[in-house]
Amino acid sequence: MFTADGEPSDDDPRENGPRLGDERVTLAEALRCQRLTLEMKCAGLDAEALARRSVEPSTMSLLGLVRHLAEMERATFRVMMAGQDAPRLFCSDTDRDGDFNGAVPDPRVVAEAWDAWRAEVDFATRFVAGAPSLDITADDPDNQHGGGGGPMSLREVLVGMIEEYARHMGHADLLRERIDGRIGQLGICQPRQQAAPRPAAANGLGAQGRLVEHRQADDAVAGGAAIAERRDRRGDSDPLR
Repeated sequence: MFTADGEPSDDDPRENGPRLGDERVTLAEALRCQRLTLEMKCAGLDAEALARRSVEPSTMSLLGLVRHLAEMERATFRVMMAGQDAPRLFCSDTDRDGDFNGAVPDPRVVAEAWDAWRAEVDFATRFVAGAPSLDITADDPDNQHGGGGGPMSLREVLVGMIEEYARHMGHADLLRERIDGRIGQLGICQPRQQAAPRPAAANGLGAQGRLVEHRQADDAVAGGAAIAERRDRRGDSDPLR
């Protein structure tokens, strides 16, 4: 977590996780942190704020992202990897973007979304922990998960899911900032401040400079993700749809 003094924050649940683990531990921890970021970006908001499409003209909302990622978790781990015949949660053949379109400001819809997301995350976590190897494969004949079609290993699936979350956390950064000014990974709401000049340190960055650089990088990534999201709406590509 980037903080004003550059020190780790005990309030960040992503800190102090397992380190120097094997491949499975490393990938699972990276995905856990991305999932926690989604929860942190949504923390403290009511149904109206969660459903607000705050970055026009995109139809995305934080609630829509929760629903979308629940759908992705389900399709990837429960359906493809575990081979279960589970129906879609929010999307359908007639409403491909039902995860976002149905994200309305209703507390019951919010509760349903979080319940679905947590159930799918729990299933995925148990599946990954219990898999005999990251080399196990499942078939993706229609290339719904961005592997080019055909067999995909659990290793590839984990990397792809981390990528899916990471690109959408760029969206979440902008959505949350437009709602109440909360920015980056700071634990308090702060208004946008003008970026200070970089200190003339040996590496070009002091503690505050690192925070500013992180903010600028977040904005650039999120901007690119927004462009990708518009392509997705036209059906051009989505690595894990």
